[in-house]
Amino acid sequence: MDKKIDKKFSCVIVPSLKTILKTKILFFQIPKRQRTTNIIPIIHLEVEFHFINKDNLRPLKIKQSDGLYLQHRPFMKLLKNAEIIYLPEKFREKILDISNMLKLYQINYEIEQFCRLCLLKNKVSMLDNKNAVFSYNEFLCPNCALDELINELKFLGFKPSKPFLDRMRNILLELKDVKKVLPILKPNFDAFKNPKLTFFDKIKVSTKKTGYLKVEDLNIPNEFIQVLRKSGYEELLPVQDLAIQNGLLEKKNLLIVSSTSSGKTLIGELAGVARIIRERKYKESNGCLIFLNPLKAMSNQQKLRFTERYSKLGINTAIKVGMSQINVKNEDLVIVDDDIKTADIITATYEAFDYLLRKGNIKNEIKQISTLVFDEFQMIGDEERGPILNGLISRIKILFPNVQLIGLSATIKNVNDVAKKFELLPIIYNERPVALERHLVLCKIENDKLFNLAKLIRGEYQNKSSFKFQGSSIIFTNSRIRSHLISNELSNKHGLHVVAYHAGLSYFQRKAIEFAYENGNYQAIITTYALGAGFDSPASQVIFESLFMGINAISPNEFHQMSGRAGRYKMHDMGKVILLAEIGKTLHVEKMSEDQIALYLLESQPEELDPIFEPDKIVGEVLASISSGLKKFHEIENFYDNIFNAEENLTIILEKLKSKKLIYKENEEFYASNLGKAIALSFFTPEEALLIIKELKSHLDPLKIAITSDYFENIYISEKIRNEMTKIYKTQIPTRFFSSTLIDFAELLKKHKKKAPSWLLDLVMNWYFHFFNCECEDRPYCECQFLKSNQKIVEFRFEGLSPMEISNKMEKEFGLTVYTGDIFRFLDNLIYKLNGIGMIADNIGLLEINEKISKLKRRIENPLEFK
Repeated sequence: MDKKIDKKFSCVIVPSLKTILKTKILFFQIPKRQRTTNIIPIIHLEVEFHFINKDNLRPLKIKQSDGLYLQHRPFMKLLKNAEIIYLPEKFREKILDISNMLKLYQINYEIEQFCRLCLLKNKVSMLDNKNAVFSYNEFLCPNCALDELINELKFLGFKPSKPFLDRMRNILLELKDVKKVLPILKPNFDAFKNPKLTFFDKIKVSTKKTGYLKVEDLNIPNEFIQVLRKSGYEELLPVQDLAIQNGLLEKKNLLIVSSTSSGKTLIGELAGVARIIRERKYKESNGCLIFLNPLKAMSNQQKLRFTERYSKLGINTAIKVGMSQINVKNEDLVIVDDDIKTADIITATYEAFDYLLRKGNIKNEIKQISTLVFDEFQMIGDEERGPILNGLISRIKILFPNVQLIGLSATIKNVNDVAKKFELLPIIYNERPVALERHLVLCKIENDKLFNLAKLIRGEYQNKSSFKFQGSSIIFTNSRIRSHLISNELSNKHGLHVVAYHAGLSYFQRKAIEFAYENGNYQAIITTYALGAGFDSPASQVIFESLFMGINAISPNEFHQMSGRAGRYKMHDMGKVILLAEIGKTLHVEKMSEDQIALYLLESQPEELDPIFEPDKIVGEVLASISSGLKKFHEIENFYDNIFNAEENLTIILEKLKSKKLIYKENEEFYASNLGKAIALSFFTPEEALLIIKELKSHLDPLKIAITSDYFENIYISEKIRNEMTKIYKTQIPTRFFSSTLIDFAELLKKHKKKAPSWLLDLVMNWYFHFFNCECEDRPYCECQFLKSNQKIVEFRFEGLSPMEISNKMEKEFGLTVYTGDIFRFLDNLIYKLNGIGMIADNIGLLEINEKISKLKRRIENPLEFK
């Protein structure tokens, strides 16, 4: 037996809990005096002792792990050859007889602390002040203490990931007590007071503190330098410095990928404004800077900022967003497009600028484009708007080959691939200008979330940064209705100054909230992920109250985009991101529970951008490219090569468009027919447009066609109805009006009228009378509810009601919540759709229908004119 051990070894003698007569001895190898944990023994013996007289203990049977028995002599030789024989401190009272036996044989021993649970598992873990963790009246090694914690977590249904467990292990080593960690699993755990227990990781600030270019040293006109310095810019931020080093001022085409608030917008300004001033000064040309955004509000913000900053240089900024001129009695902002023909800077939405391109004569409508900036470049991966942005970028590259293109994004993983596709130089800066701490708070029930929201918001508001800015919070949740529910709860029950903020509010409501928030009048705003990109106010803390967007889990890109809003350079010393995850909470469309989603997001990287677009949308972009002025086959082919995952043969697509009389070929050049151009300008796909033509020829109401082309779905049941139905059915009721589950409950109320109060029954019957009154076989689960509710809003508009008045009437007559901002955008979009349908009608000879559409548009814009 001893020949199998060719190195020095030690052993530990472990008596049975019941009797000293049954003992196991674990032989293990480790350098002398070195501490160890989780060592697997090289020899494991089970020894049965007996007393030869009252006090003298002797080995009787020595069983090896292979089942064979060892003789007394080799066994004693093993003990004598051991460098150190350990007796566990835990069994001090039981090992007296064994220690006496060892003394009799003149074998030295030491009493040492070992992890009892490891010994039970035939492992050896020695304990000391550094690694011993107290757990239920005894000290354990970190791994066994962690196992105790894991058992508690599993009992609650939480399945921890390895990074989470690594963090928990470190916390156990730091706190030295399992009971001090267990509070994270108990109701009313205070996350604000126990940040060590929720800490997940820290994204550190850039290690390079100085050495970036000074604004005064930039190779840009002096008057531009003075404007920037007056705006507070003295030194470039890291990503700005990288852009300069990589040819920003030498007209290089760049794709800038850096975190939110890292200074990307100024990069576009540095290139574009410097070029405008130089070209004007030396009369080289008469160029302009185009700034493209996904949202009208963002374009308007930029117009205001650029006007204030650059008008003193004689630079004229204009806006193009293509809004209709709806008379809304000053309830919302109607952005009037400027005359852009002589503008030096134009801020525009993707679609508004693309509309100019699709008209085919953009060179006559604006100055020569010198610099073009695409903000939120990752939107190219969006299912709905991605094809338009992809097509727009590809068209610009061919139509304006000398333009400097600059893409800006916070979240693209495969930057090099995307940059290569569009022939842009990738500039990647992954470090943050402000450090970011990330925390995970596990909640057993929904009330735990509200409890911690109140604690975290109040606690953060009391913090002041070294820059003298007060702490503030942005709370992301999964729906507009929930943002109001949370806001009301935190305001009424916890006395906090918070407010709901979302796209359903009017422009003026949102601006008032932004102004009050930035001036410290609100401790937090409660918003939805959908508005994340349009909200630019600084916050030191971002809290994810829900990890769902509607009924789907948020994506890694959305998570990293929203997380990046925590901590603003020269305002906050550090940003905090906190995820509140309810253990075991799932939605039927998701396989993972919310706590699993939290771990997945925290461990995730931004997703690769490799969208797959619907074939008909790609065909629509080919039509739009021809309408924009791409005539030669090689130009159209170059355009098509820049579309992501465009697999259909281009020649076949062109033949399809020709066969439908949307394009024609003349002298080896392609042109859009009048109908083809009308379809391109309408932004309908060819397939959608051909269906509209069929419906128009079938004398279908053009208003109905416009509504059904894109239903307005942001209609919710009121909080009063939801609370009453929850009380009746003892379950959570969906907030969306167009929910099959809600309709199920409404059907039950009709059958069991005694369960509901009369006011609720009246409202439900009103729903059926106005919205569920069709004769479809699958009523009330058909699409008629969408159509009829949309028509009701238009009907109220035709009566002369403003969006706010329509909202009030929907609430009063039907118990339905429809936000004023949503109503405004629905009406604006309806006019946009009607305009496209009118162009199509005009080009197929249906002039009377076009006149009817013109009247419909005027009635929506100014209904009082028809009174």
